[in-house]
Amino acid sequence: MSDLTLAGRFAGRVAIVTGGAAGIGLEIAARITREGGRVSLWDRDTARLDAARVESGAAHSHRLDISDA
Repeated sequence: MSDLTLAGRFAGRVAIVTGGAAGIGLEIAARITREGGRVSLWDRDTARLDAARVESGAAHSHRLDISDA
């Protein structure tokens, strides 16, 4: 499928991406926003999180360590 075909695939949907400040999580977040979805990035790396939010087009970011209950 082309990117044009997928342009609105996530329209009206919201995703939380854990580990979203870098690597696979960041790429997933960017893809979801390109395809019309809204994203909230969760990561423990505060320094990288703000840059990742801008880079991915995420609507929200939150510093969080999901390994610490």
